[in-house]
Amino acid sequence: MTQPIGTIQLDGGSLDFPTVLEAVRNDRRRRLLFHLRQSGSATLDELLDVLAIGTETSTDAPGIQRTRTTLYHCDLPKLEDLGLIEVDVISATVRLLVKPDLLDDWLDLAVRTDLGHQHVTDPSETDRNEVRVLVVDDDPAVTDILAVYLESNYNELSVTTTNDVETATEWLQTDPFDCIISDLRMPVISGLDFLKVVRQTDPTVPFLLFTGHGSEAVASEAVEHGVTGYVVKSEDPNQFDDLARQIRSTVDTVRNSE
Repeated sequence: MTQPIGTIQLDGGSLDFPTVLEAVRNDRRRRLLFHLRQSGSATLDELLDVLAIGTETSTDAPGIQRTRTTLYHCDLPKLEDLGLIEVDVISATVRLLVKPDLLDDWLDLAVRTDLGHQHVTDPSETDRNEVRVLVVDDDPAVTDILAVYLESNYNELSVTTTNDVETATEWLQTDPFDCIISDLRMPVISGLDFLKVVRQTDPTVPFLLFTGHGSEAVASEAVEHGVTGYVVKSEDPNQFDDLARQIRSTVDTVRNSE
């Protein structure tokens, strides 16, 4: 029985190879998979130690907290969603599902692909390509996850976060941002009201709602007031990549029209 070109046959189904390659091109995920390649399984604490090399050692230090957030909410869900690992929450362990020799091939190709994409860039070109993103959400866990994930996986994204609309509004008066991401339901000022305020002074800056709440009526009103996009919060780890694609696409559209 043959399988389509560009897919990988795993227990339980096939997997698109470019998707796997893109996932393991991330340095953090490569380190996790390499560790699992050696032992077959590991505890969550062991994997946290693998990622925490070079960060502050205190368990309460900001560096460790951000690393834990990225591990639990970004990297492990992504690898599990692809069928490469299995996470047992009860025993707090992670087991490798893919064959070690196949994993070796993927990791080797991912490294060679990254090396092939490395090149020296003009500093002025880097400045032009940078995308400044403002994230507004009253839940610090959400802003932390977004900042860590977007900056770690998309080099051109520079993320600034705040947990209240008032601060965001003050920043927008003095600092230029290329894209705004906002929650919908927040205390004092909602994301929809924030959108209305932004549109009074800037009709073109991309404004994306990233929320777990909403309805057709809310979406319709958001469109009426100039929202650029709408991403629903979910348990799907691909939601952050979907958000990043919208950021890049909408910012490129604005820049190309200037």
